[in-house]
Amino acid sequence: MHRVLKQHTARPAAATAQAQQRRFERWRQHYNTDRPHQALGMQLPASLYRPSPCHPVPQSWRYPPEWILKTTDPRGRIRWAGRARLIGQAFGRQLIALRPERHGVVSVHFGPHLLGHLHASDSTAIRPVRARAPRTPSAQPQKGGSQAPSLTPSP
Repeated sequence: MHRVLKQHTARPAAATAQAQQRRFERWRQHYNTDRPHQALGMQLPASLYRPSPCHPVPQSWRYPPEWILKTTDPRGRIRWAGRARLIGQAFGRQLIALRPERHGVVSVHFGPHLLGHLHASDSTAIRPVRARAPRTPSAQPQKGGSQAPSLTPSP
C-alpha cells in the first residue's frame, strides 16, 4: 500500500502543501470507496467499516439559554473579548459553552465538565480548574458558591 501511495501521490511532489493534501485525499477516497481489495474478498473497505465501540461519537450537549456557545477552531481556540484564547488542542472543532460569572470572567464548559475560566485581563489562554479533594457528604457548600445546572445530552 505505501509503495502505491507514494507512486500516485508523491512522485513528483505537488507544488504546495495544500495541493499535496488534495492528492492524498483523492487517493484515500479512491482506495477506500472505489477500488475493491483482494484481501477483503473483492469488497470495498468503506463497505466493511464500522465505528469502534471503544471510541463512541461525541454527544452534543444542551446548555442553558443564557450561556454563550462557541465552536473552537482546529487548534482548540476561540475568540473572546477581542482576542484568540486557547481552550485546548484536544477540544479542536468542538462546541463549548461560556457561562458568564462576573464582569470580565466566564467559566468554560464542555458538557457537564468545567474546563476553567477566561479572564478579560488575560492575554491568551484559559485558566485551568485546580483539582480539589472530593467533598464528604457532611461538607457544606461555601458561602456564595453556586451549583452547576443539570446538563443533558441531546438525543
